[in-house]
Amino acid sequence: MLLNESKDLGVIFDNKLQFSPHISQLVVRAKQRLFLLLRSFRTRQQGPLLLGYKSYILPLINYCSPVWSPYLIGDIEAIESVQQLFTKVIIGFENLPYCQRLKRVDLPSLKLRRLRSDLILCFKIVHGLIAGKLLNYGLKLTLKPRRGHSKKLYVDHSRVEARRNFFGNRVVGPWNSLTETAVNTHSIISFKRILPKVSFTKYLKLNYDKFRVVG
Repeated sequence: MLLNESKDLGVIFDNKLQFSPHISQLVVRAKQRLFLLLRSFRTRQQGPLLLGYKSYILPLINYCSPVWSPYLIGDIEAIESVQQLFTKVIIGFENLPYCQRLKRVDLPSLKLRRLRSDLILCFKIVHGLIAGKLLNYGLKLTLKPRRGHSKKLYVDHSRVEARRNFFGNRVVGPWNSLTETAVNTHSIISFKRILPKVSFTKYLKLNYDKFRVVG
């Protein structure tokens, strides 16, 4: 770790509040785990490899993603390359486009997975399922929403790039696009079941899932 970098609860950031150092290390570690997984299996069949990937690699990639979720194209592509590599080694998948490989293994892109993680955290905050006020997370409820659901959020406009891409700003658009039923569902489990049925295409800088059908 460099002198201008800090580490808090396993997440690395620099003096400009950029998480590129964390993402670089994350990609290296995830690919190391992937190679170990592939060395541990003789088979290249989907079933065993997918189980190992979900158990051994995805938890590493998902850890604290609402904190460090990237907005730079290079960082987004670097993380996605882990899952692209994994899906490509499955037998019969070698020549398929990435979007079709995702559909066959029934996985969202890592970009879409992070967006859903943002929304799950937002649901917990808005409904008081975790400690702290909304303002502690950079969130503000719109007092009298004219359109949309009853728990719409307000976003502060900022000229500072780090602030514009902070959790409390980037989650507002996707959250406000949800339905009344979704944001007021009775449990976090129900909310998680609703998310795969919602299209977030307009909020994805790189849409790896564009041919993915969810239902």
